[in-house]
Amino acid sequence: MTMVDQHRKAQTLLQLHQGHRILALPNIWNPIGAGVLASKGYPAVATARQGPRSTRRFVRNGILYET
Repeated sequence: MTMVDQHRKAQTLLQLHQGHRILALPNIWNPIGAGVLASKGYPAVATARQGPRSTRRFVRNGILYET
């Protein structure tokens, strides 16, 4: 992505934040999911920095474990 592209996207996001509508940013972990959300009309999506690889949580017998 060029600096011009980055600047254009930053300006678009700034305009979305300054609008009269509530800006809902769904969080997605992969490009396919981002494409699905874009096709549903979301103007922007948030992304997880490290995504599911950094998640080490699981539930066993109703107890949440973190490793």
